[in-house]
Amino acid sequence: MKAYSASMDSFHQQMPDDVEVGAFTALALVALAENDVDSLANQKKAIAILNPLFETYPDHPGVAHYLIHAARRYAEIAPDSPHALHMPSHIFVRLGLWQDSINSNIASAASAARLAELHKAESHYQTHAMDYLNYSYVQSGQEAKAREVIAEMDRVVGADEETKAQHRSYLAARTALDLHRWKEAANLPVPSVRVDQQDSAHWAKAIGAARTGDLAAAQAEVAALAKSVEEREARARQSGYEVSTEKATDLREAEAWLAYAQGKTDVALAELRAAAAHQEKNGGESVIIPAREMLADMLTEAKRPADALAEYRIVLNNAPNRFDALLGAGRAAQAIGDTAGAQTFYAKFEQVCPKGADRPELAEAKTVLVEK
Repeated sequence: MKAYSASMDSFHQQMPDDVEVGAFTALALVALAENDVDSLANQKKAIAILNPLFETYPDHPGVAHYLIHAARRYAEIAPDSPHALHMPSHIFVRLGLWQDSINSNIASAASAARLAELHKAESHYQTHAMDYLNYSYVQSGQEAKAREVIAEMDRVVGADEETKAQHRSYLAARTALDLHRWKEAANLPVPSVRVDQQDSAHWAKAIGAARTGDLAAAQAEVAALAKSVEEREARARQSGYEVSTEKATDLREAEAWLAYAQGKTDVALAELRAAAAHQEKNGGESVIIPAREMLADMLTEAKRPADALAEYRIVLNNAPNRFDALLGAGRAAQAIGDTAGAQTFYAKFEQVCPKGADRPELAEAKTVLVEK
């Protein structure tokens, strides 16, 4: 990869005005950055090549794709491509632009299904769009629509039963935890798939059991998750992927909530702080429940609202407009007597949820705002 990038750079020096050479040179730099080779420096080099190209070639799909901050433009350039329709939502989700993400992924999933019917696209284009769609519905307070996406997983065109089961399990697990439906999470079924693909179910079941006080079930699920993570990491190594020497974040989260349920608050908080630091250091996908948000939730449970508010603020800086972080920050601000701060968080909370939003917590925000 380094040799290819160096060769493309040499090519680019010879032909600095060639848009294809420039685009692929930038893509090579992006690939190096994604593999932790001088990440920030190579990303900046790629941007320096792509920005002037985008000004000169505003309709070039490759340039817009690799320079993904041109999010809305990319979808317009390639309106029949599931990937082009979906890709802008990576930016929309990072910025908490939920309706933009919803629009993007409804279009992407529909395009993917249509092309799969014609045997011109694989099922993962549809499942990936549905992942982002479900997440964006949850964050914008639209629980019923989020659950409809999970049900729709059974009808993904071209997907085999194991693929459907794995994706359905993952979405159900994340949704239950994001909604704080602890009993639902604890009672989720474990899908009939490979052990390494059962990790999401065991993660949710472990946290759900811990949050409802069922210590025996939580311990059993943490053990099952540890085995699933072990299998997952072994498979990754066999496939040539580098695996972190640190404990997996999902395992840390589950162990932390078990420790908290056992009364080991300091141990639990330390585990979540470590998970948050690791997650933020390495970046990662944007459609997750941040470990730092779990830390803030735990501090709230431990009656430490000032500390919780500080953590929620960090979450909202990294992942703007997340439903739980806005709600938690509003509650924490109220608890410490910061009425103005609480009003600000609740106002934003209400702003990011459309009129049709049905999550019950919205009534709480309306009550506080009426009191203003």
